Amino acid sequence: MWAHSPAGRREGAHKLLPYGKPRRGRRARKLKRLPPIPNRVPIHERPSAANDRSETGHWEGDLMLFGGQREALLTMTERKSRLLLASKLPDRKAETTAETMKEILLQVPAQARKTMTLDNGGEFYQHHKLPMQTYFCDPRSPWQRGAIENANGVLRRSLPRKTKINNWSDDDIDDIIWTYNTTPRKCLGFLTPLEAFAKYQGVALEI
Repeated sequence: MWAHSPAGRREGAHKLLPYGKPRRGRRARKLKRLPPIPNRVPIHERPSAANDRSETGHWEGDLMLFGGQREALLTMTERKSRLLLASKLPDRKAETTAETMKEILLQVPAQARKTMTLDNGGEFYQHHKLPMQTYFCDPRSPWQRGAIENANGVLRRSLPRKTKINNWSDDDIDDIIWTYNTTPRKCLGFLTPLEAFAKYQGVALEI
C-alpha cells in the first residue's frame, strides 16, 4: 500500500487511514507467557449456525486499547445483525471485563444469547461468568473473529489509538455506537443493525 511506503509516510498519508499506523504488520507483544485459559473451547467447535450467520445470538467480543492508557473500550457484535454493544472499562482486569460483559448481555433477550467468541487475552480468563457458551479463536488469528475486527476498524475512525479515552464520557461513546447501529448496511438489505436485530427477534422497532 502506497500510504505505508517511505514516500507515503513522508506525505503523512498513513494518518488518513482508520488505524493511522505508519507501518503495517502486528504490534510487538511482551514475551510474558500467561497460563492457559481455563475451560477454553476452540472456535473449531463453534456451531455451524454461528459460522454461517444463519441465526441470531452468536457474538464476538474484544477490547479496543489506547496508547499508554489503562482504560479500554469493550466491544461486542452480534454476527448476523451486526449490532454493536460497547462500554468503557476502567482497567483490563479479567473480573472487570467479565462483570461488564455479563451486565450488558443480560439486557439482551435470552434467545439472542447463544455463543460468544473471544481471543486468548488474559482479560477473558473469567469467561465462565458470561450467560452463554464461549469459544476462543486460535492464537494470533484475529481474522477468525472477522465481525468484531471489522466493527473495531470502523470505530477506529472516531477513536484512533492516540485517543485519550478517559476524556470521553459514556454519552460520547453511546453517540458513536448509536451512529454505527443506525447506519444502513448493504449486507443487511440496507437495514440498519438495530433494525435487523429487531427484525430477527420478531419485535417492532420504534425509534
